[in-house]
Amino acid sequence: QQEVGAIMRNELTPIQQVSNIYLKRDDLWEGQAPGRGAKARTASAVCERAIEHKVVELCSNHDRNSSVPGMLARVCRYYGMGLHLWLPAAREALPPVFEEARANGAVLEQISPGYMSVRKKRMEQYADTRTRRVILGVGLSWHGCGRSETVTQTSNVRSLIVSGQVKRVVIPVGSGVMFSA
Repeated sequence: QQEVGAIMRNELTPIQQVSNIYLKRDDLWEGQAPGRGAKARTASAVCERAIEHKVVELCSNHDRNSSVPGMLARVCRYYGMGLHLWLPAAREALPPVFEEARANGAVLEQISPGYMSVRKKRMEQYADTRTRRVILGVGLSWHGCGRSETVTQTSNVRSLIVSGQVKRVVIPVGSGVMFSA
């Protein structure tokens, strides 16, 4: 492990020390695929497992305000994995993250009415009629994929707790999928 400025780096998610507070900077995690952060780590794990299982396309359902589609498409493109996204139809132009997803090879399905239940049903109908397609759940979840990677990534925090350097851990939680690991 080496210290770079105030950020300790190694193969794990960087930890930044600010005064007597350590910040686990999942937003700074970078893998080989062109994406940053915990979701990119999960997307990479999903793609790697999908390739092992001979999956050809990932199917994912997102709201128009999601920050994930562009990153997910970049990671899928890096791994040569197809990506099909379902989103609510709207009169407004596509948000930039969906334009980025399209530019990186994702197929977009704009569904009206755009209720989550309708989009989910259409996605399931699509995936069920084709072979080697995988439906990603909330937080890019797919059969626990990404959990072991998250456990590995938290080992540096655990070592700080065990050594007595850290007495309390505060965790911001999004969908909670990785928190469960």
